[in-house]
Amino acid sequence: MADIFVIDTRLQSIQIVAKDKYNDEWHVRLEEVPEDVATNLQKLRVVPDEEATDQDIYCLMCEKFKHPFCKEHPFYHIGDRVRSDTRPDEPRSYYTCPLFFKIRPSPLHGLGIFASYDLPAGLFFGPYEGLKTTKEKADRSGYAWEIATEEGTMYIDASDPKKSNWLRYINCAPNETLQNMKAITYCGRIYYYIFRPVKTKEELLLAKMGGVESKVDVEAVRKEVNSHPVVMFSKSHCGYCVKAKDLLANEKIEFKERDLDAMKAESPKEHQSFVNGLVYTTRITGVPQIFICGKLIGGYTELAALAEGKTLLDKVSECAKEHD
Repeated sequence: MADIFVIDTRLQSIQIVAKDKYNDEWHVRLEEVPEDVATNLQKLRVVPDEEATDQDIYCLMCEKFKHPFCKEHPFYHIGDRVRSDTRPDEPRSYYTCPLFFKIRPSPLHGLGIFASYDLPAGLFFGPYEGLKTTKEKADRSGYAWEIATEEGTMYIDASDPKKSNWLRYINCAPNETLQNMKAITYCGRIYYYIFRPVKTKEELLLAKMGGVESKVDVEAVRKEVNSHPVVMFSKSHCGYCVKAKDLLANEKIEFKERDLDAMKAESPKEHQSFVNGLVYTTRITGVPQIFICGKLIGGYTELAALAEGKTLLDKVSECAKEHD
């Protein structure tokens, strides 16, 4: 009897189960395990560290290299999206992005990839695409990978949005706590995978290269969010930030805005540690981030829900007197 790939909602991960073990209560069916994959899994073996190559995959849970991959903690590959005829002028890096992600401004760096739904561990993406380049050019690029192959070292640069795919927009996490993705070299190419469950609206963040963590200024964030009854963190080109400001203005609610782009221009060093502290505090990298009485209520959607439910003014009034 054939096995199938499923999302196990209890474990929040990809699993391979026999058809007779499928349970409608906690399994979400993806597809039947392809015949060639099933054949390879019958030959599954643990590979000693000293013998491992880029055709073997390291399982974080088992802490062992396995070939072709770990059946207990499997990967499920998600390919790039094909071009849409409705947006012929969209750069390749945009239209290749799977539909359950959104490309949006990130407080960490430029644009980022955000989940539209809760996603399980084990989703596997790639390969990372770009143009072959030299070491000198790769060192100057923020989008290049160095890949060791049997023929020598190769450099892939995704600086050009028209010649790369959506993986170029995945940012590095400022600290280990926020990491939800890892990169591996597999068969001479770079792939990314989700190693822990990702929540809706959470940004995909890669393990920081080189293992060097940035300063995280949580105390500065705490002081800022308690400096006014309503504090909003925004970015210059953010449509939902504009909507949130308009809503608060219409409700005649005063608020304090901190534009993270303006902060970066004024003091880059303080900006990075502050943003790291903000992301560490909220576990959110999108904007706007709105605090009422020192507590995060969410973004524009949550703010609009409070206004529609006629509870926004009451929530603000809880601490407004303390700031008078």
